Amino acid sequence: MNNSQHPSKLQKPPLQEVVFEARWKPDVSKQSRPSYDTGFELAQGRLSERLERHGFHFHRRIVPDQVPTSFLTDQIVHQFWHAQDEFPLVQFGPCIITVNEDGKGYEWERSFCPLIRQTLDQLMESYKNTPTLAEVKLLYIDAIDLPDAADFLHHLQKLRVNLQFGIHDQQELADVKVDFGYQLDHDSTLRCSIQSATNNRTGNPALMWHTAVHRNQCESWEGTPHVVDSVMEWCQYAHATASNLFKNMTQGELYESFL
Repeated sequence: MNNSQHPSKLQKPPLQEVVFEARWKPDVSKQSRPSYDTGFELAQGRLSERLERHGFHFHRRIVPDQVPTSFLTDQIVHQFWHAQDEFPLVQFGPCIITVNEDGKGYEWERSFCPLIRQTLDQLMESYKNTPTLAEVKLLYIDAIDLPDAADFLHHLQKLRVNLQFGIHDQQELADVKVDFGYQLDHDSTLRCSIQSATNNRTGNPALMWHTAVHRNQCESWEGTPHVVDSVMEWCQYAHATASNLFKNMTQGELYESFL
């Protein structure tokens, strides 16, 4: 099956959640106090209003009101849902924003990619001074339920991971954790981790893998008038990279079980 034959949305996707994450640099302090996101206090109200107008009607603050938020660099403070615990989800805190979707609602071209664009535009509009991006990441979390632990090796072979344990075939594989990474173009890296786990939704034994494409050198985007365009170009690259890896890892019987 070539790329043109792959559907835009799988009928039985193993996808649990997809997350786009962006972080930006804190402001440099001129005093002895730590650097922090000086624009956050004003931006959180502006962003909340913009998200509300675009369907994110349920807000949850996950940090107590009495905690000074500006100093919580890279920590989520607010969650914005369409309805209570109903994806998609936008999370926002000082120097960090994420866009989350579950496997049920995910479709890259139709919904998730446009939502990333919309959220980044709203973020930039909410700050008086445009944030200087420091890093971006696109993360996919997939899981396959397994009848029992003995099936881990069977499914790992389908994932094209060759494991040599040096033990007899009758030995039962009780646990697994594999992690590997690649240096990519566009100042990016790819990391994939595969491990035995329990599916939080079903309670069943599962094989879970995380695929993350990450860029932590965004200086070339600094000061550009269309920084969001640059981020979205990178997102298309990151998505294509993760998608190709997923298709190659699961090609054959395993991939066909998702159709």
